Amino acid sequence: MLVQIALDTHEIVSNSGEGIESPEVLKNRQLQVLAGDYYSGLYYQGLASIGNVDMIRILSSAIKK
Repeated sequence: MLVQIALDTHEIVSNSGEGIESPEVLKNRQLQVLAGDYYSGLYYQGLASIGNVDMIRILSSAIKK
């Protein structure tokens, strides 16, 4: 579930790049990316804490694609 939240959080980040964006818009985008990274980190930390390194490899490879 955490990995899906991480992916969904990253998915909603806009990449508009249209003109000059306000500092508030840039900050919100950065916070969304950091939130997605945080949820992803929690997920992988959980797998690592139970020693499931093989599952980490499989999932990270699948997510990369």
